[in-house]
Amino acid sequence: MLRAVFKLRLVVVLAVGVSLALTARASETVNYQVLAHESFYNLEYEEAILERNPRDARALYALSTNYGLASTHQFMVDMSYFGALRSGNRADEHSRQLIKSHPYFVDAYLIAGTHEYVVGSLPWAIRYMVAIGGLRGSKARGEEYVRRVAEEGDLARDSARALLVLLLRRERRPLEAIPVIEDIITDFPRNYLMHLELAGLYEDAGNDEKLLDVFRYIHAKVKTNTDRFGRMPARAQRALARRIAEVEKEMAVQSGGS
Repeated sequence: MLRAVFKLRLVVVLAVGVSLALTARASETVNYQVLAHESFYNLEYEEAILERNPRDARALYALSTNYGLASTHQFMVDMSYFGALRSGNRADEHSRQLIKSHPYFVDAYLIAGTHEYVVGSLPWAIRYMVAIGGLRGSKARGEEYVRRVAEEGDLARDSARALLVLLLRRERRPLEAIPVIEDIITDFPRNYLMHLELAGLYEDAGNDEKLLDVFRYIHAKVKTNTDRFGRMPARAQRALARRIAEVEKEMAVQSGGS
């Protein structure tokens, strides 16, 4: 049962990772040890604020976010699975408190939406067992919450858009995810990973022409180092060139057979 919960928590981990990739435009690396230290330090500071004012919106939001980061660090780095689960639950608790006291604080719905989706995605038998312990969730409500933050959010909008793309791709709805990733690309044109994600969505949708167009676009920008696409690792560049050749060959065969 716990293995299934931890597996689905990877959705959260991936969302945080993509969000970091989106926002870290000035730096090419993220110091995860420093990130973890600052997160745990901030937890004590924010909890002290809540002792004075239990309804402080910014403290509740910061606690929710930092517990989410702590959960990711515990899962990926410390491999403390039970610790990650506890921190994830604390993140959800604080987001629910914030939603209850400040329902128009849209960013608060991201953590709650992630929790709803994760629990709602569990197999029926496992979902029944965790419900006995008070854990309930709905995939539909989770997606609704995440989408709301992606469309109306402020602080968490980028994270929500990245997570929404992951959820839609997981649900095998690439056509719905394409406009979202295109919106991200508009805001972060120098992030070649988002362009590769767009190509992957076209591939999932079975649109080889669009797939090839995006691959060629990326390849051209890599060669000219436009928007610093030249920083793509050489290994990835070779893989991209091979993939372009493969798609061109597949399309030529299809064209010849039609």
